[in-house]
Amino acid sequence: MKPSEYLDKCKITLQIKSDYALAKALKTTTPRISDYYKSKAWPDAYACAQIALALKLDPLEVLADIESQSAKTEERREFWRGFIGRTKKVAAVLLLALTFISISQGGGSGANWAAMVAASGLLWVLVVRIMYIM
Repeated sequence: MKPSEYLDKCKITLQIKSDYALAKALKTTTPRISDYYKSKAWPDAYACAQIALALKLDPLEVLADIESQSAKTEERREFWRGFIGRTKKVAAVLLLALTFISISQGGGSGANWAAMVAASGLLWVLVVRIMYIM
């Protein structure tokens, strides 16, 4: 998504009409918001985090998306595009892990608890492998 699209979504989510009010909400200046809209500047890490928080998104995903567009070399753009893909995979695995853990908490016996701890440990290993292998 382009910076202007993120900003438009922020305005809708925060029910803001003006760039001035958006700048206040994102803790930046009105000229900076204007620069983002005109593609004269790219949001920095802090601005990406503020945008992500306003939209209830993962700040790293927004940062990686912006960096994949603004990077000066193809190598860096590819790095950030790959980063986005890895974070989505990790998020899917974590969601699966949380679902599995919540289901397995139903029993309450010591054996079930031990199995849950072992399974959650294995899931963390899987998360790490997905993050660095893919």
